[in-house]
Amino acid sequence: MRTLEGLVSRPVMDEIMQTYFIRWKFKHPNGQNFIDIVNEIVPKRLGTKYGPNMDWFFKQALYGDNVVDYELLSIKNRKQGSQQQAFITVQNNGDGAMPVDILVHFDNGHELMLFWDGKGRQHQFTVSENAKVTWANVDPKQKIYMDTNLNNNSLTLEPSSAPAAKFAAKFLFWIENWMQWLAWLA
Repeated sequence: MRTLEGLVSRPVMDEIMQTYFIRWKFKHPNGQNFIDIVNEIVPKRLGTKYGPNMDWFFKQALYGDNVVDYELLSIKNRKQGSQQQAFITVQNNGDGAMPVDILVHFDNGHELMLFWDGKGRQHQFTVSENAKVTWANVDPKQKIYMDTNLNNNSLTLEPSSAPAAKFAAKFLFWIENWMQWLAWLA
């Protein structure tokens, strides 16, 4: 349900739930009744962004055992004339296919949101911009709760030095305490 809400948005999900409640209160609904309401409301509100209906979603999420795991495989920058050209490769490590957003961040601060329908094993995006890509993130808003490994959803070309500084401070803390302990013994 959370993945469905992440895909269609909160207001559309609220409308789905309200319609389901109004139509089926004090009756005996089943799963197909809910799917029918989703297939009625989503195309009205979102058009054909996810296809003519959402049956593909329920076949995977409700009736299937598909695994969803997207990985940001690589980022490559290349100078193409006066512009930078970047190649961002996203891979689907599982057998489930969910539409996913990819957030790309450039070194001039500009950000670009890309969309992949999730079909196929890999997809390579080619982006031309006046700046280099510094990092990218698959599913930045974490709408797909079914993704089994969130650790491989991002890739940074220029890692932060903050973790190294953190571990250096902890190391110095323990060295200082050890030296104070030795001084106490003397």
